Amino acid sequence: MIYIVRHGETNWNVSRRLQGHTSVALNENGREEAEVLAERIEKLDFNRIISSDLIRARETAEIINKRVHKDIVFDARLRSIDYGALEGRLISEIAQEEWGIYNSTPEVFGAESVESVYTRVKNLLDELVANDESVLIVTHGGVLRVMSYYIDYKQKFDNEVYCKFYKDVKPVANTSLFEWRKEYTKLKPIYY
Repeated sequence: MIYIVRHGETNWNVSRRLQGHTSVALNENGREEAEVLAERIEKLDFNRIISSDLIRARETAEIINKRVHKDIVFDARLRSIDYGALEGRLISEIAQEEWGIYNSTPEVFGAESVESVYTRVKNLLDELVANDESVLIVTHGGVLRVMSYYIDYKQKFDNEVYCKFYKDVKPVANTSLFEWRKEYTKLKPIYY
């Protein structure tokens, strides 16, 4: 079984700033959210925690680990997407034209493509499935959307399909918790 959780709240989540690779810490509410989530996770059976190495995910994983006492591995493959020059901006102030450019040619902003995120996430999930590992993953909302795409399409990435059906239509609340096995056709929400 693979359990997947999104990190707790940050001040940039509250102000609706694009975080990406910018390492923003949890705020007080985010730490409290992680504490509540840790109580739920305490009852789950898994062998280790694999977390994004960005501080908001690291803090969430460390708060959870105070209850479950597992080994934690910090893995850059679970990082949020790198939005380049768009990071730190209020989402409401990013024009649709800029989003269109980002979606088709992210390198204009010095940003990472979603296909690149898909490739790194796919590599990790393929490893976990091949080794039949039972883990808790701590990551980011965008990565969870990419994981949903991976579960639906497995071997093929299509940016147009991703943008139309996954990018903006699958919101993921802070500290949402999902489970997934290779035979599942969707991420199963446990705590949302």
